[in-house]
Amino acid sequence: MTLKILHLSDIHLYSFGENEHLDLDYDLRNELESDLRQLMNNAQPVDVLLIGGDTSVSCKKEEYEKASVWIREICSITGCKEENVLMIPGNHDIKRSSISPLLQRSQEILKKATSQNEINKEVRLFLSDKSAYNLLTAPFEDYLDFAQKYRSIPQHKYLYWEKDFPIENITLIVRGINSAFASNETDDEN
Repeated sequence: MTLKILHLSDIHLYSFGENEHLDLDYDLRNELESDLRQLMNNAQPVDVLLIGGDTSVSCKKEEYEKASVWIREICSITGCKEENVLMIPGNHDIKRSSISPLLQRSQEILKKATSQNEINKEVRLFLSDKSAYNLLTAPFEDYLDFAQKYRSIPQHKYLYWEKDFPIENITLIVRGINSAFASNETDDEN
C-alpha cells in the first residue's frame, strides 16, 4: 500500500468581496486546479492534503470561508477525504490585532532564547499554565475555528497535532507544529 500526500502552502487567500476581479492569485489557483485534474486522470486518489501555513492573508473569517470552498474543490479534484486535510498556521494566520502587550513581551523573550533548552523552557511555561496558553492561542481564534472544521487540530492542543496513517506493517505518524505563535510585527523577513 502507498500513501499519496499533496502538500500546499502559502495559499494566501484574500477576500475581495464585490471586487473579486482584483484577486491576482485567481489565475494561479486555477492553473493549479487544472494541473491537478490532469495529474489525477491517471492516478489514485490523494490520501492526505497537507497545508503548510498562510491559508489567509490577514486572518479574517471571510478569507477562511473562501479557503474552505477552495479546499473542498481541491479535495473533489484529488479524491482526498476532507478528514485527511491537515494544516498548520503560518505568520499570516495570526491575528496581529489580538496580540496583547504581554504576549508580545513573551514572544520577545522566546525570540531571544539562543539554545534549544532555553526555547523548550519558555514553551513549557506556556503549555503548563492555562492562562498563558490561552494568551498564546488568542490570536489564532479565527484560524482555529477554520482548521477544526477539518479536525486537523485536536481540541485543547492548538500548538501541535499528530495523525497516524497505517501503511502495511508500519504506521506513518504525521505531526504538525505551530511555530507561528511567536510571530508578530517585529518579525524580520531576512
